[in-house]
Amino acid sequence: MRIIQEDSDFEKDKREVEDAYAKLKSGNTKLYTFEELDEILEKTISGYES
Repeated sequence: MRIIQEDSDFEKDKREVEDAYAKLKSGNTKLYTFEELDEILEKTISGYES
């Protein structure tokens, strides 16, 4: 058996992951591909360049 030092932020990190997963399951979060993200960023940046 191996004893692992517990991270002091483990419970906080666990809650954040559980919250993010719940949002994803409920449909309240949208996932984007890298290509979609790149397109969104390009549009946003070009809007500030004008």
